[in-house]
Amino acid sequence: MVAAFQSWSKFPLPRRVVASMLLGGALLAPPAPAEGDDALRQLAELERRALAESPVLAAARAELAALRAEARAAGALEDPLLEVDGRWLLPAGERMPFEAMVVLAQPLPGRGQRGAARALAAARVALAEAELGREEQLLLRDLRRGWAELYAVTRELVVLSETHELLDLLVATAAVLYGAGQTGVGAPLAAQLELSRHDLDVEAAESKLRAAAAALAARVGTADAGAWPRAGALPAVVLPRLDPATAAPVALGTVLAGLRVALAELEVEAVRAGLAPGWTVGGGLVVQDGRDPNLVARVGVELPLFRRARELPRLEAAEARVVAEQARQRAAELDARAMLTRWLAEGRRLETVRRRYAEALIPQSAAALDAARSELVAGRAPLTEALMRFEEWYHTRIDLARAEADLYVAWAEIEALTASPLPASASTPAAGGPR
Repeated sequence: MVAAFQSWSKFPLPRRVVASMLLGGALLAPPAPAEGDDALRQLAELERRALAESPVLAAARAELAALRAEARAAGALEDPLLEVDGRWLLPAGERMPFEAMVVLAQPLPGRGQRGAARALAAARVALAEAELGREEQLLLRDLRRGWAELYAVTRELVVLSETHELLDLLVATAAVLYGAGQTGVGAPLAAQLELSRHDLDVEAAESKLRAAAAALAARVGTADAGAWPRAGALPAVVLPRLDPATAAPVALGTVLAGLRVALAELEVEAVRAGLAPGWTVGGGLVVQDGRDPNLVARVGVELPLFRRARELPRLEAAEARVVAEQARQRAAELDARAMLTRWLAEGRRLETVRRRYAEALIPQSAAALDAARSELVAGRAPLTEALMRFEEWYHTRIDLARAEADLYVAWAEIEALTASPLPASASTPAAGGPR
């Protein structure tokens, strides 16, 4: 490798010229403007497609349709029963007397059973509707998390692409300086090592990009991740001013738990109503041989001889489920409060991190790089110092993109928890400061 570096000695460029080529204005030039509007339109289109085409939502909608169909049948009466009896009276003589009876009977459920069945079916539909809304929120959350990851990896690839050419020049410059006797062998070796690491970073970022695109495609409901665009921007988000103690009881997870409690309570009422005996009412005609027809009325009642032995254990089980669902509701409220506290705190921290990167770290790293360039031009600093400052500068830009992505994830998590439309611009890229 040293021999390869020595081959550059035939191009003995002065130190000042080399440094100007290496760390001139091209290094600190900002990247081309991101296609922010197009990226945000793509995100809005992905959200629309996901809500329309996701197989998870399709399954939830089909289940809701099934429950609505079942609810229409809840509390319906059983079919009436038509009975025809014919009798011949014995002993038979020359003429056998004949008697016929036609009765129409209608079974009736016990008191309150039809209303309990209707209320139970309606509660199941309401729970399924809320669960569908929850699935939609979770899908949007996962989609936005995927978009944030795609954005962070895209920004990383942009930064790596912008710096790769400069690193190639750095390696060549280190070889020239070494060949001219202006630096030791450590500088070209360090430059080559940095380029090798940089190549590995590019390969890793490309792999992460493919993985993020595949995950995003799965959320939308398609297996085609090859034609997905890179996420060039994030929506500008504003974290809500929420009190976790007051927001947790109305969080969607807590509301769902409350609906499950209500469903369990209605199941108790349905079992209790089932303890009442059923009825049968009917009427018809009796025709006897040689006589006028007679009307007949029939009233029957179930004898609940074994019903309590059958239904009381079911009632006990239903009451135990109410207690269990109430405990789960309390747990869901505590979990919602903890998650809201976590994501609000994380969002506030990330807002500070993003601001410090934009206002301090990126300008400071650029100033440090510029100072290292000046020291290199003046001959007061080695090439490795400029290399270190260069690495800090481009890693700071990557870290800023990651902080922006994490802030968008925190916003998406809060929105999924509260199931309320939080303020987010669908047409303005996130303001992340200088690039």
